Amino acid sequence: MAKKRNLTHIEMIGKMIFLVRGQKIMLSMHLAELYGVEPRVLIQAVKRNIERFPEDFMFQLRDEEFENLKSQIVISRPPPKNGLALTQKARTIWEAIPGNVQIKLLNKVWCFNCRKTTSIGGDVTGKVSKGMLVLHGRCTRCGKAVARVIENE
Repeated sequence: MAKKRNLTHIEMIGKMIFLVRGQKIMLSMHLAELYGVEPRVLIQAVKRNIERFPEDFMFQLRDEEFENLKSQIVISRPPPKNGLALTQKARTIWEAIPGNVQIKLLNKVWCFNCRKTTSIGGDVTGKVSKGMLVLHGRCTRCGKAVARVIENE
């Protein structure tokens, strides 16, 4: 069941991996999105700590490779912000949460119907209610409505 629960996120990440020069790569913008930071911040952090990364961690795309990938991204890119339809206030709160924590929040939702922890999927919507971010969606196991409440610190 754990494999099924994480499938949507694995598929999302899978769409961010491209084959260039025989190597599987992720663009800095996609990696930054997963970590919830701007690409320039990620690149600066890597440059400051370059000794912590393997030699083949980064490479520069050629112009033609970039143009080719750009057209693939337009065609295969998942909806922005993991497909979440959020109000402006909810989006501000959500974007302040690191990307890895966002993934955990979406993967650990209690479903009363299944009586288990599951992932929230489907058309996920969010709004702020009583100062808390409330995400509404569907259980990825049974399809029933589930919600995730996130307290705003």
